[in-house]
Amino acid sequence: MIKVSGTMKMRINFSVDLDMTTYEFDSISDRKQKYLLDTHIDWFDACRNGEVDDFEIDDVIEESE
Repeated sequence: MIKVSGTMKMRINFSVDLDMTTYEFDSISDRKQKYLLDTHIDWFDACRNGEVDDFEIDDVIEESE
């Protein structure tokens, strides 16, 4: 048996409703915009419908049984 570890990138579509105008959203910093999106996205639901974009294998280890 082997153990493979690494990272994976996913492409996820999302949609959130924010109680603000386009002008208000555009006037806040990128950092605050990303924070708002991050805290309003239902990540469990969004990831369920995501697709894998890339795999990066960091390590492959042979394990004894």
